Amino acid sequence: MKTKFIIRTALVYIAFIGIYSNLFAATTYYSRANGDWNTNSSWSTVTYGGSAAASHPVAGDIARIKGHDIDVNAGAAACADIYMYGDGGNDSKLDIENSNLLSVSGNVTLDANGGSKKVHLHLKNVGGTAGDLTIGGFLLATRAGGSKEIEIKIDDDGILTVNGNMTLNYDGGSKDIDVELKDNGQLIVNGDLTLDYSAGTEDIDFNAMNSSIVNLNGDLIFVATAQSKSMMSFDNSSKLYLAGDLTRSASPNNYGYLEFKTGTSMYYDGSARQSFAESGGAGTDAITYMDVTLANSFATAPQLALENNEGGGATINGTLTFSDGVLQLGSQNLIIAGNGTVTGASQNSYVDATLSNGGVFQKNISGVMTFAFPVGDDNEFSPFTYQLASVNGCTYLTLAVADATHTNLAGVGDPTSSYTSRYWRVNSSGCTSANNHNVSYNYTDADVINNEAAIVTRRWNGTSWTGFNLAVTGTNTLSTSGGLGSIPLGHDFTGASSSALPVELVEFTGKFNSGKVVLEWKTASEKNNKGFTAQISSNGKEYQDLGFIKGTGTSSKVNSYSYTDLSPKNVNVYYYRLKQEDNAGNMRYSKVIDVVNETEVGQMEVSKAYPNPAAGSGTTKVNITLPADGKVTVQVYNMMGQMVKEVEQEMEAGSSILEISDDNLASGTYAYTISFNLNKISGKFMRLSTKTDSTKSKHKKSEDEEEEEDEEKD
Repeated sequence: MKTKFIIRTALVYIAFIGIYSNLFAATTYYSRANGDWNTNSSWSTVTYGGSAAASHPVAGDIARIKGHDIDVNAGAAACADIYMYGDGGNDSKLDIENSNLLSVSGNVTLDANGGSKKVHLHLKNVGGTAGDLTIGGFLLATRAGGSKEIEIKIDDDGILTVNGNMTLNYDGGSKDIDVELKDNGQLIVNGDLTLDYSAGTEDIDFNAMNSSIVNLNGDLIFVATAQSKSMMSFDNSSKLYLAGDLTRSASPNNYGYLEFKTGTSMYYDGSARQSFAESGGAGTDAITYMDVTLANSFATAPQLALENNEGGGATINGTLTFSDGVLQLGSQNLIIAGNGTVTGASQNSYVDATLSNGGVFQKNISGVMTFAFPVGDDNEFSPFTYQLASVNGCTYLTLAVADATHTNLAGVGDPTSSYTSRYWRVNSSGCTSANNHNVSYNYTDADVINNEAAIVTRRWNGTSWTGFNLAVTGTNTLSTSGGLGSIPLGHDFTGASSSALPVELVEFTGKFNSGKVVLEWKTASEKNNKGFTAQISSNGKEYQDLGFIKGTGTSSKVNSYSYTDLSPKNVNVYYYRLKQEDNAGNMRYSKVIDVVNETEVGQMEVSKAYPNPAAGSGTTKVNITLPADGKVTVQVYNMMGQMVKEVEQEMEAGSSILEISDDNLASGTYAYTISFNLNKISGKFMRLSTKTDSTKSKHKKSEDEEEEEDEEKD
């Protein structure tokens, strides 16, 4: 209530001042002594410290303060412009106290002027409440030199309103430009707020604390030539409302430090389209978000767009609240920290994470969770919920949306096929199992093609489709249950009936039998299926065609297929997959299965490690003989059983030398395991880091060496 009253009173007062200015010529007043604004003896119309004036500044007059302390404590006050300087004999101070209002129709300038005294503007708590200052024009705090601070302070419930721009300009000097708000103090700037540093030994330091509020109806602009020079911080329940854009110079000069500490909030509450500032900046400067609210009322989505200057997107460390407005990611990522949350998303306010733009919505993982990704595309809200019942090494999940039919669906345009023309792509990092992971997601009415009741939850893992639950038509929900069963790495989720899938593969097995491998598979349905090519690999990477098996074409019943591989077998494990081709020439691949060769094949032979021990930059080696080409894996463990090194390499059949350690290992005893197909051979070796250690080892055997020799004798 006080804010509205002050603003209305100020506007009336400013209008009155404008009329008054036209009726009477302006008088310039100079401070002459410490005292109250409305006391005549505080002023001179001649010069600073001159003879006392017969009046004091009123509406339309100019007030200049240098070397004195002027208080507004005995009633309202007014003038046209105020100038304060730091080159007087004492500090220059203007204190507005005890709920009194000072109205300035023009501008206020605080100028260090190369002096050695402080310039101090203070809405000061005297009598329980600070005073208020309303400025019709701009507020400028500037220094090109000088050795004392410029200070702007707003205390308990005080309100500083600037109807023009507020600029903090640091071009030189050895002390800060400080702005401090506390205890419900308010700063309202209807123009831009600029923190502009170019030179000087200190910085611009803006601090809001203790439930104070900064309300910017223009832009928040950071300009600096170095890190930690233009700085703004919010603490202890303070808030920033921004209706314009937060801007910094183009990279690599995008300096500007903005920190929100625990319990603080930022509101993007413009009525025109806004830029949502990314977190990264030049040097150590950055924007550290805590709680953020989207409250942009612009009529056309997207109301906000994530900035792309430094790169790296924006990270929210607290709660992201959706009140109004769609945030478009573009090519940048929006990241919710491990303990971060989201709330309030709806059709009117969500994150546009359109897959084709490249940006994703990322949720970092700090424990088990059920997290609703508040995502959609350019036009529609289509949230995706991920239920994580066990962490299993997961560090984060990402989500993006495509307002399109999945390219691996068949039967598009066929009236017998039903599906959703939308899909969601999930990625993860660090996950080792997805057995306890489940998802649910919401499509829109416009996404449904043909019969909604026939649509089933579907996942595409890059090679094949898996079906889960039927769609819940009343809530437009698709979901899984019982666990996804595999890690979501680039997995796509959509909805489709069986007839919309090119081939619904429900079983694929392989069995070794008398020197040959029998492959068998079944399909639950097929759409324009030309057939399958069985493929084989000895290393799981390069595949060769074995033979073609003709498909059924189009079918809605179970069909069974088989193929027998008669090729010679000389390694222990073979890998198989199916390449499915439709009548249009499109190809897709099944999951990969492995089949163990039960025929006895040549064994791997490995010598003892040498030199043992190895000193200095020496490398421990073994002689190895392989029965066939293939992948050899070397794993090295310390004496606590921790794996310290793992190397995989392709080797040819026959005898060769294999290195199993390098000089990155510290001195000590190590165990190693060498694996080839199903063969494993283990041993031990020692490393000595210095020549001294090597010399000593010749005279005294370690317990580990003696143990190793005993094992070798056995």
